Amino acid sequence: MALAKNPAVSTGEETRQRLIAAALNTLREQGITGASGRCIARRGDVNQALIFYHFGSVDGLLTATARAEGARRAARYATAFEAVRSLPELVSVARRVHEEEQRDGAVTVLAQLIAGSSSSSELQAGVFDAMRPWLALVESAVERVVENSPFKGLVSPADLAFTISSLFIGFEMMTSLDPARERVATLFDALERLAALLGGLIGGAP
Repeated sequence: MALAKNPAVSTGEETRQRLIAAALNTLREQGITGASGRCIARRGDVNQALIFYHFGSVDGLLTATARAEGARRAARYATAFEAVRSLPELVSVARRVHEEEQRDGAVTVLAQLIAGSSSSSELQAGVFDAMRPWLALVESAVERVVENSPFKGLVSPADLAFTISSLFIGFEMMTSLDPARERVATLFDALERLAALLGGLIGGAP
């Protein structure tokens, strides 16, 4: 016999998701300075007190938002990263991630969360924790790329994954500021040519 669904549990989770969605939209359109409890509650059409009931504070809500975004990003690109076996394939996935995340406004959200974390240790820890699934995907891809190369064991895949992710985030932030958006395409074209040249040297998992 199936158990009856608990309406209170359902309503509580729906409210949490509604607030996270409202926080995302607020960060995209108004930035971290506009992400007050009042603004987020108004956008989500809920009582502001529910932010504190469900998340403890506005920073708690923003931390949950960062983690939700990290989980979404990892789930969205997991299959693509798991298929990576060479440096050119890794660059190709990076290009896809850039194009889709820029188009959807996710880079703006990440930049605003990072900016907000400078004044909140809770948010800082949450944003970094939200990056862990992403770092794990990149690390696994790096391990496969260097598996049969002379570089295996010379550098930690975890360190390489952290470096690549840091460069990617910096790249995303800089290109979002640059009015010459065609620079993005030319940079990825150059990276793909370089990856093709280095691919034979680095090798990759069969």
